[in-house]
Amino acid sequence: MVLPEGADPLAFHWPVKDLPVLLIEVGTFDTARLERLAYALLRDGAAFVRPLREALLAKTPPESWPTYCQDHYRAA
Repeated sequence: MVLPEGADPLAFHWPVKDLPVLLIEVGTFDTARLERLAYALLRDGAAFVRPLREALLAKTPPESWPTYCQDHYRAA
């Protein structure tokens, strides 16, 4: 799935209920947009959202953003 440039993630209904989501941010950092999209995914039932910032993958070791999860989610 792709969030169109300039679109509000909360305007969409994401088919992610009970699924883990890997969210890849490409290009420049936009923390507010990343967090709004993570919130929209959790709102629509994602078990957890693990954001990766493409620009940070070239680092050794690669850096990632914190994972967002539902309050009731427990990792196995």
